[in-house]
Amino acid sequence: MIQNNSLYPPDPAQPETIAFAQSLRTLIAFQTNEDIDYVNTSLPNVVGKGAGCGERSASTTTPCTDGATFLKMLDTGIYPLGKDDSLRAQYIEVFAPNVNAFPEATERAHLELTSPHDRECCGEVSCRECNRCPDPASICNANY
Repeated sequence: MIQNNSLYPPDPAQPETIAFAQSLRTLIAFQTNEDIDYVNTSLPNVVGKGAGCGERSASTTTPCTDGATFLKMLDTGIYPLGKDDSLRAQYIEVFAPNVNAFPEATERAHLELTSPHDRECCGEVSCRECNRCPDPASICNANY
């Protein structure tokens, strides 16, 4: 397993990680970046890490403020070469502050990672009829 620990929503997955996984014929996984420090308001002395949603090369950190951007970051890791390519991550590591802030995006990414994928079915019938098609634009997540 090869893992990269630096997903950023506006940037593609690291090409070196993809190349190593392909050349070694091994599995691939990703983790969000750890650019943001979060202070637990219940336990002020506890600081945790979480992902920022800015660019990899930015000199300042940008907190994630919406689920769509956070999901875009997760999708970059789930589908490192795009949704039409067969390369898919085995898992995505995320941090509690982001999961708590964006539960719907986290659940959608989880469903994308864990549901069977049948591209022909996805193109021919709706998710509700297929029960296997992880179409992010669909609202039928309950059937995955």
